[in-house]
Amino acid sequence: MADGISINNAVRNLIDSEREGAFLLPNIQRRFIWSEDQICRLFDSILREYPIGNLLIWKTNREILYREFIKDYTDDTKIGRAFTKKRSDRDKYLILDGQQRLQSLLIGLRGSYNGKELFFNILSGEVSDPEEMKFEFAFMKRDKMSNRNDFEKIWVSPVEIINEKKHVKILDKISENATRAITDSEKQKIVDHVLHMKGLFINNEIPQKIVDDTKYDEDGEEGYDENDIVEVFIRANDGGTKLSRSDLLFSLLSSGWEGVQEEMEDLLEKLDNKGFPLGRDFVLKTCLTLLGQKSRFDVAKFRTPKVREEMETGWKNITVAIEDTLDYVKDKTYIRSGKALSSSYVLIPLIYCRYKTDSRKGLEEIKEIEEYLLRSLLVGAFSGQPDQIIDECVEQMEPDASGHIFDVRNFFRIVREKARNLELTKDQIQKEGHGSKNIHLLFNFLYKDFDYEPVYEGNLPQVDHIFPDSKLKILKTNDSDSNKPTMMYRKPERNRLGNCMLLTRDENGPRGKRDKLPTEWFGDKTADYLHMHMIPDDKDLWEIENYEAFCEKREELIVERLSKSNEILKGIS
Repeated sequence: MADGISINNAVRNLIDSEREGAFLLPNIQRRFIWSEDQICRLFDSILREYPIGNLLIWKTNREILYREFIKDYTDDTKIGRAFTKKRSDRDKYLILDGQQRLQSLLIGLRGSYNGKELFFNILSGEVSDPEEMKFEFAFMKRDKMSNRNDFEKIWVSPVEIINEKKHVKILDKISENATRAITDSEKQKIVDHVLHMKGLFINNEIPQKIVDDTKYDEDGEEGYDENDIVEVFIRANDGGTKLSRSDLLFSLLSSGWEGVQEEMEDLLEKLDNKGFPLGRDFVLKTCLTLLGQKSRFDVAKFRTPKVREEMETGWKNITVAIEDTLDYVKDKTYIRSGKALSSSYVLIPLIYCRYKTDSRKGLEEIKEIEEYLLRSLLVGAFSGQPDQIIDECVEQMEPDASGHIFDVRNFFRIVREKARNLELTKDQIQKEGHGSKNIHLLFNFLYKDFDYEPVYEGNLPQVDHIFPDSKLKILKTNDSDSNKPTMMYRKPERNRLGNCMLLTRDENGPRGKRDKLPTEWFGDKTADYLHMHMIPDDKDLWEIENYEAFCEKREELIVERLSKSNEILKGIS
């Protein structure tokens, strides 16, 4: 295979899995995670002639699990069920680095994303800011695409441009379907863009590097095996957007346990439905901890048949412990969803307790479980590298005289020995705000009567600004040095805790609050509503010129409620 491959030929290698040199995906690979916007930006980068990276390809004829690329992608695509083929009667070209880009190209040129196709605004191309889209792309339903055409935009399918040999036909088709006359300058732009796109997609090549294990070394020994490929994969993806190491090591687990892909996806789907999208990293780290292997990810652990066998035979008990613990936390504490967990690893000691006691009794006997959750999350006890904290905590979890296995005070002692402060202060709480990692944790605690389980998942509670961000942005003040108007409130000031409230989807929707100021939004609200949201009674504070005073007063009310509502926070200083 050549040192490079054109985008058009690469896409052909994705469409036809029987084609010689067809690209496939090994089970090392994680699922496709790019959004519509990322795909559009990839196509914009191609037209701007930016480098889009290299492809790393593993050529092999080994009997291993692999799958084809997905032409029509949806958010609920079951990747695990796709790893069903092991055919070894011919060489396979497996993508080690480049999955997201290739999958995006396939979706954009031959497929769809949640039922929508990619279209190109062929009149775009004027913006020069590197941060903005110069060439505009968008995903739309084909039957509604014509409604998006207006005086400034004409949408065309990229694949129609690439496949049409005569650019004049494209121009004629656009002119026929346009709702207005196309000017001569626009016709020239259309022709230029057609030729530009065809040239880039048909002639320009993506560099590719092939790791070939069908060859032998000087001693006649075979080349890379699957374990070696994992190492190659890890090192190839060591820079830039990092892949989860568990995604890479998972292939070693599945090489000895064929059904693990489906088992893992079923578990993650169950957790997601409970409101806790915890991910594969969390599950694998939990498995290692429960099996006494320590929590750190290590290739050697996943290469050990004994570990794989224990994980497979113990899978049912492990998953029951995980699910049962989440149900208990959701039912018996103020944690209502995964958004409130700035670190999911805070759950592992609780799951270990449930797993070792083989019943909910182990969880029910944990004294001060709410204090454990709140303090650990607010002070970041499991942030950074949590493995040592997890391991030391688990090592100390032995039944005491009364049969209790998890002593929260003992855990706090371990955390303090790591020079981590567990004290909660008023200043610390007030540092939270819109977009901060613990804002949902605080609001789960403050809004105990809020509906966290609406019928439709899209109606989950949302954190919103009380004084709209758009209104605060335009406020100006004179700079004392330059005497020129400057922004009165920077982003941290606009996002402060006192300016955040919890709203339902309906309240935050088109017919809801939107950019209404407090004077308008709170004007017809009941006393109970204002009390629930901790809104100051003084209506003068609702005026935008009193924004800072409003935030200060509301933050006092928030700390006051936290202090009164639970023993944990009575000592806030």
